[in-house]
Amino acid sequence: MKNTTLSFFIAGSLLFASAGCNILDLDPLDKIDGTALFSDPAGVQLYMANIYSQLPIEDFNYMRYGFNSWYGWNMTPAMFTDEATHSEYVDKLSMSYFLWFEDAYKLIRDVNSLAEAIPSLVGITEREKNNIIGEVAFVRAYAYYGLVIRYGGVPIIENVQQWDGDVEKLKVPRSKESEVWDYIMNQCDIDAENLPES
Repeated sequence: MKNTTLSFFIAGSLLFASAGCNILDLDPLDKIDGTALFSDPAGVQLYMANIYSQLPIEDFNYMRYGFNSWYGWNMTPAMFTDEATHSEYVDKLSMSYFLWFEDAYKLIRDVNSLAEAIPSLVGITEREKNNIIGEVAFVRAYAYYGLVIRYGGVPIIENVQQWDGDVEKLKVPRSKESEVWDYIMNQCDIDAENLPES
């Protein structure tokens, strides 16, 4: 009995190991490769829609989970005071609910990825490429505006950073606040040069 069980175990392990090699070589079905995404005009539009959805567009609801969020337990900060209606909530209020730093740099990385892909875009006219250059500049200006009004001088990152094991290369010092405003204005100039009047 022991030998039979051991034989089944070994046979099952070998079968799983050989099948596992094939499974590990499969491409994921829930993700699109960047090359495929940027090789199709519809993919570029999809990418731009995702970028625009990340903009810090103020909806004046001031929800604690960020912009345009309405899901459960997403109270406004006023609901944690004793003057507000529904002040019976016992959930804790934390400054971590009102930060936009990490989300801003995720957006900036996404827009920098698109900026680096623009020269290799296929199926897109030069006029459309110029429009994308203008839109990239607009999103950068909007993102850095969202940062500078909250944090003052922040690091300006214009290229996608690549991890190669050296963390020092990824550390970007904060710029002066005036430099960030100058960068925003520069991006607005690029935007104006590349987008059509209407």
